Amino acid sequence: MKAWLLAGLLAFAAYGAAADDIRFPPAFTPALMVHVPRGWTSEKAQVLLSDNLLINSPDSQIVFSISLAPTLGSVDRLAAKILKQAPTGKMKTKLAGLDAFAYRGKTTNPDGVALNLTLIVAPIDPQEAFTCTLITWMEDGDKRLAPARKLIADIKLIRK
Repeated sequence: MKAWLLAGLLAFAAYGAAADDIRFPPAFTPALMVHVPRGWTSEKAQVLLSDNLLINSPDSQIVFSISLAPTLGSVDRLAAKILKQAPTGKMKTKLAGLDAFAYRGKTTNPDGVALNLTLIVAPIDPQEAFTCTLITWMEDGDKRLAPARKLIADIKLIRK
């Protein structure tokens, strides 16, 4: 009996740690398909008027916030609002196959730890854009950010 109980608990624990594909936002078209790696956690959170998908690495040293946001008439203005500062850099990139811009910023968490921010803004029309913010204490070239880069690279656009 104990063996069956242990096997059931292990199966449940393995299920909870399994990789997951999340459609975000769930009822919006187009949407993003985000692959959350095994062991990472995700949750949906309401922030002001928009839904956010929050993703954390197992050790919480890499955090993502993905949202659908109004462009405020300018992706640069949107970036400044999200980063709560003028971005320190801007470059062209892609997110889910969409033309996008990556911005850099810095902040400090409540414990006084300096954090690096990378924000990707991918307009889907003149009024809205997908945003993906990477928050970590690691520097941009740190090899430990490879899973974060893969998560971003694996995001797909769902047009239906």
